Amino acid sequence: MSIKLGIYDFFSYLIPGGIITAAFFFVLNKHLALAVDFGSLSIIEFLVLGTLAYLVGFATDFIAGKTWYKLFRRKDLFEFTMTNFNKRHPSFEVLFQEMDWYIPFSFIKNTFWRWRRILTSSTLQT
Repeated sequence: MSIKLGIYDFFSYLIPGGIITAAFFFVLNKHLALAVDFGSLSIIEFLVLGTLAYLVGFATDFIAGKTWYKLFRRKDLFEFTMTNFNKRHPSFEVLFQEMDWYIPFSFIKNTFWRWRRILTSSTLQT
């Protein structure tokens, strides 16, 4: 059985989970007089601590993702965006609905990458 940890897993779960776990152990050491010597950990204890940090980071990311969207995501994002767009460009007629939002986005993204590739591959001749 192979376990793969990518760069995303490392930065999004292990590092934040390690910071939270270290802060938890710091509070335990400071207030409850629980002495944990991190310098004398064996490899098994280090792997258990790393697994705990990964799981804490994963749980934190899951909880934060759910609460972030509930607290800060606008319910009327499409209407708000289109109202502002129509105020700035009254002569432009938008012919797509909210569910078709990905079509102009993918067109803009593909056009950007196409022009970037063209501009970076061309050489200046003197």
